Amino acid sequence: YALILGILLSANSLHSALIGQPLTVYGAQADAKRLRQLASGSLVMTIGVSALLNLGVIFALSVLRRPDLAIVVFGTSLLWQFQEVLRRSLLSQYRQGEAIWGDAISYLGQAVLVWLLIQQKWLSLDIVFIAMMLSSALAAFLQALQLKLRFSSLKMIVEYARSFWEIGRWILLTNILAVILVQLFPWTLKLFHGPEATASFQVIVNVLGVSNPILFSLGTLIIPAITQADAQGNRADWSKIAQGYALPLGCILLLYY
Repeated sequence: YALILGILLSANSLHSALIGQPLTVYGAQADAKRLRQLASGSLVMTIGVSALLNLGVIFALSVLRRPDLAIVVFGTSLLWQFQEVLRRSLLSQYRQGEAIWGDAISYLGQAVLVWLLIQQKWLSLDIVFIAMMLSSALAAFLQALQLKLRFSSLKMIVEYARSFWEIGRWILLTNILAVILVQLFPWTLKLFHGPEATASFQVIVNVLGVSNPILFSLGTLIIPAITQADAQGNRADWSKIAQGYALPLGCILLLYY
C-alpha cells in the first residue's frame, strides 16, 4: 500500500505541475464564467495527463506482482485528480469555505471508511483503493456543483493546454526531481530489506504528514495573492504578500515540529 500510494502521490505531483498550478494562476485572474470554463477544460486535460502518468502506476504494480489492482488504482488516481482540479478552482478565488466540505468528504471520508473496514475485518488492498475512489468521486461531485461547471470547446481546451504548458513545464522539471528523490528511498528499502521495512518507514512518514495541510495551504494562498497583485501592477508588494502568509503559517509549523 505504501509503495502504491507513493506512486499515486508522485503522479499527483506531476499533475499539479502541469494542470493544478497553472489553473491556480489563471483561476485567480478569471471571472466566474471563465473559472467554470477553466475548471471543465482542466478536467478534460486531466484525463489525458492521468492516462500518461499512470503508466508508471501500471509498471509499479507489475513489479509488485499486483496487476489485478490496475483498474481500481487507476480509477482512484483519476478521480483524486478530478477532485484536486475542482478544489484548486475554488481555492484560486479564496473560496475555502466551500472547498472544505468536499475536502472533508474526500480525506476524512477515506479515514472513516477505512476505519469501518477494519472494524468489519474487510480490509484488503483493492477494497481500500475502492474506498478512496468513492470518497474522491463524491467530493468531486459536490465541488462540481459548487462551481457550476461550464462547457469548454475543443479550441478553448487546446488554448488552455498551451498556456498551462508555458507555466507548468518549469514546475514539472523541479517536481520530477522531487519525485525521484522521494520515491528512491522506500523502493530501495523494499528491494533490499523487504516490504515490512517500507511499511515501517511509511508509519514514520505519516507522523510528518500532519504538516502537509499547512504546507499545501501556503501555496494555495500565496499563488493567487501574488497573481492578483501582478495583474494590478503591484509587483513591489510580492515580498510583503508572501511574508504575510508565510510568517503566521511558519509559526504554526514550527510549533508542530
